[in-house]
Amino acid sequence: MLVTGGFLATAGGLLLATSAWSFAATDCSGGSDTGQCWVGLVGAITMPVGVVALAVGAPLLGAGVQRRRVWRAWQHERGVVLKPRLGRSNGAWTVGLTLRF
Repeated sequence: MLVTGGFLATAGGLLLATSAWSFAATDCSGGSDTGQCWVGLVGAITMPVGVVALAVGAPLLGAGVQRRRVWRAWQHERGVVLKPRLGRSNGAWTVGLTLRF
């Protein structure tokens, strides 16, 4: 959740910044034959993609941070435990210790 949310939020922010730049740089006053209007088309395409990526990435990142915080608290509470172990392997009994964390 953290990696995906961070990637989507960053990509969404960059796409929104790119679309804002392309809208600001577009000058179609000379007609549509100049090629400058294509920059506006790039902005029109990247803006919805950026909005969706940011709208999905930000809550995903927030939920991932919250879940990691809860998991770290649980991990700190439980700690590392060394427990005795009795098991069976290929017809033999084994005695040992198991490290749980």
